[in-house]
Amino acid sequence: MKPLLLATSAALVAMAVPAVAAEEQATTPQDDIECAAWASYTGSYAEDDVADNSMAMAFNYFLGRYQAIMGDDFGDALADAINAMDADDSVYDRYNAVCQPRWLAHGQALLDWSASVSGTTVEDGSAS
Repeated sequence: MKPLLLATSAALVAMAVPAVAAEEQATTPQDDIECAAWASYTGSYAEDDVADNSMAMAFNYFLGRYQAIMGDDFGDALADAINAMDADDSVYDRYNAVCQPRWLAHGQALLDWSASVSGTTVEDGSAS
C-alpha cells in the first residue's frame, strides 16, 4: 500500500504548477462531470506518462464524485461536457480555470495526509 501511495504522491507532485489554492466552495455534480471531461481532454494531450497518469487519476476522481451523487448513468452528461469543449475553445479555458485548482488542491491534500502518516514533510522529504 505504501509504495502505491508514494507513487501516487510523486505523480501529483510532478504535475504541480504554481497556482493559487482552490477556494473552498460548494461544487455540484455538473461541476464534477465538467472536471472529468477536462481531465479526459487534457490527458489526451499529455506529453509524458506522469502527466497522462495524473489526468487519468483526475478523471476517475471527478467521475467518481459525480457517480456518488448521480449514479452510474454518466455517459450523456460526460459526452455533453466533452462536446462543449470541442465546439468552443473558451469552454476548455473555463473548465481549466476551475478544475486545475481543484485537482491541485486535492493532490496537496493527499500529500499533506501522506506526510502526516509517514513522518516526512512534503517540502524537503525529511523525517519530522
